[in-house]
Amino acid sequence: MTMQADYTLAAVVPAHEQDTKDLVFLSDSVLATCSRDHTARIWQLVPQENGGTDVVLVHTLADHQGFVNAVAAVDGPNSTKLLASGGSDKTIHVHEPENGALVLTLVGHTENVCVLGRIPGVSTGVISGSWDKTARVWINGECVYMLKGHEQAVWGVLALDATTFVTAAADKTIKIWNGDKCVKTVTGHTDVVRALVHIPALDLVASCSNDSTVRVWTRLGELVQELHGHTSFVYKVTVNTATGELVSCGEDRCVRVWLDGELKQTIPLPSVSVWSVAVNPAGTELAAAESNGTVYLFTRDPARAAQADLVKAFEESLASSAIPKNQIGDIKKDDLPGPEALANPGNRDGQVLMVKTEAGNVEAHQWSSGQKMWVKVGDVVDAIGSGRKQVYNGKEYDYVFDIDVGGGQFLKLPYNVAENPYTAAQAFLWKYELSQEFLDQVANFIVTNTKGHTVSTSADAANEFVDPFTGGNRYTPAGSSAPSAFAAQPATGAAGASNASAFSPWTSGYTTSTLSSASSSAAAAPAPATATYSPTSASAGRLAAVPVKEYVTFKQINYGAIANKLAKQQSDFGVTLSPAAGTAAELEEHPWSTATSVLTLPAWPVAERFPALDLVRYFVLSHDEPAQTRQALDWAGEALVAAASHASVMLALRIYANLFHLARNRSAVMARLGEILPHLNTHRGSKNKNVRQSVATVLLNAAVHMVQTKAEAETMNVIAVLAEMLVGEADPETLYRTVAAVGTMAALGSSVKPFLAGLGVRAALMAIQVQPATEERTKFAIADSLALI
Repeated sequence: MTMQADYTLAAVVPAHEQDTKDLVFLSDSVLATCSRDHTARIWQLVPQENGGTDVVLVHTLADHQGFVNAVAAVDGPNSTKLLASGGSDKTIHVHEPENGALVLTLVGHTENVCVLGRIPGVSTGVISGSWDKTARVWINGECVYMLKGHEQAVWGVLALDATTFVTAAADKTIKIWNGDKCVKTVTGHTDVVRALVHIPALDLVASCSNDSTVRVWTRLGELVQELHGHTSFVYKVTVNTATGELVSCGEDRCVRVWLDGELKQTIPLPSVSVWSVAVNPAGTELAAAESNGTVYLFTRDPARAAQADLVKAFEESLASSAIPKNQIGDIKKDDLPGPEALANPGNRDGQVLMVKTEAGNVEAHQWSSGQKMWVKVGDVVDAIGSGRKQVYNGKEYDYVFDIDVGGGQFLKLPYNVAENPYTAAQAFLWKYELSQEFLDQVANFIVTNTKGHTVSTSADAANEFVDPFTGGNRYTPAGSSAPSAFAAQPATGAAGASNASAFSPWTSGYTTSTLSSASSSAAAAPAPATATYSPTSASAGRLAAVPVKEYVTFKQINYGAIANKLAKQQSDFGVTLSPAAGTAAELEEHPWSTATSVLTLPAWPVAERFPALDLVRYFVLSHDEPAQTRQALDWAGEALVAAASHASVMLALRIYANLFHLARNRSAVMARLGEILPHLNTHRGSKNKNVRQSVATVLLNAAVHMVQTKAEAETMNVIAVLAEMLVGEADPETLYRTVAAVGTMAALGSSVKPFLAGLGVRAALMAIQVQPATEERTKFAIADSLALI
């Protein structure tokens, strides 16, 4: 086979406002992309006279009501192509690319649609895969086959012909189907299998996986080849049908080109994740989709190569990017060569060489066989220094514990003081396939046995634990008597409170009182989080931010302000409440009956019922009679559907949040979580930050409950809403609670990892972490969340 030239940069396209998740060529010069920004877009590639390529937007398709995860070019009538797109709204849309017209909408999947493919030679033929653990085959808008058998989400689909299909899933298996009958289950990958592609010239199938490999199989499922070169998750593999080359991309920020089983070219990108890659039918153009919304276009046509200024800007962006050390491996600065090592040629394309600069920084350089030079691909951050005490499995750790699991059997638990104890504990449980119920016990063992061995700079640092929600002190690992941030505070009197001001839906910033002492005993504060010590840098020790162990509730109320508002409303609307609610004392004595009167009076405008919702919000903190709980849930739902005012929406959401305070109420609200999540999804993008904070709080409480009870129902949908909320949130409190909820969900372990990966949560968290405006507490929570993910 004729040796092909390397791909070189042709264009850098700011294609989407959020992650570009997938792309496909519809022809040699027409490209389709899709994104978390809820759109699919069609682009025309136009060569420039002076070199490079203009990428012109032709259509923006905005039919989806959530993330758009996948696109595919499917066969249309008369040898035309149609564009299929699928997303988190569980639907598949098929468009005519020329005019952007919607041709078909395919409905049937019950969860996120994460992958699509064409059925060769079948007009409008689509095969889809979903989190609902099924693949479906569609012809002319009808589902003709449902492929059921995988135990987890289906991430890869492939139609070899009209009746022969291949699927791949998060259960680490590949299945071969004849119609809807599974004829073989193929094993070999050791982690989630992410994508499949047919190699037509050889009639082989290639797969890629989170285990960092690309594997090639016969159509009967026999392993032909393993391709090693990626250093992290491999998200996509495709084929250059013109040359027979395989092209893959993944979490190591690289696109890799393979020929005859050998790595031919490595293309690093200045991104966190490279989600997808596509090659045009002629094999001359290669497009890569990455996590900041950019599409990078590369070419083998010298006339389309980018001009020098764009190439320089790309190389500078690549050189200045930060590479987390966990993408490189454990390193010791003292053992690294200096820049003089770059004078020696590399051994293979894509080889990575790390050098220590005179300033003491670590740079990563990658050998380019095409350019015959080392190319700087970034600065390695958080490199591990020297001075480790113990070695385990070839790596150095501060501690290696022997854990007695009974019967004289001991298991090794390695730990570094810079780790989150929960992260180390979780890795230990997964490695030895131990029950998740031991997570807290193992984490606490680490905390107990590493006391006094931290990376703090002062003796007092260990006592400076800041509550991430309020800034107040929390319990320290040594069992400090500092109060929980969410514990009820002593009352100063319902009408004469002197607390900090809170948002007021009816007056401008009235001050609120805290939960009264009488109510405090009936509605005890949530138990403080288990004391988990997680020093993450050389500057300070701190508590692990996630998983969150306490429910977060809204315990402040001002009966006097509510009574004044209700008195004015009665006058305005010409109604009289019974029992009377003219004073704070009267209102405090009959909160439920007053709320019932307001919420059931037809004469009371829906938009003005928020004082009653506030009474219900506070009431459920200390009452759990089932009939009242059901009524509170109903009222909250009605207020969210009506959405008559920001105040009503906010308080309805806070009813949900406060229902997590008492055990019996928690069970009731979780039983309705499937009904509640659509409300949360509707209001997560509210222009009012108090509404968004309330949405995040409900999701956080749901996450805490799921971790405590090991619940599995609705986990995918909770993660999906949280993933949406991570993007573009400007309010620091909302962002913190959202990140904390994500990290808490991550503590559920392997059952949620595919969903977190599929929705780009890791990339979103890393993007937030490097933003200058991100608060330190949020950065800590992100670091802990990433460790769990």
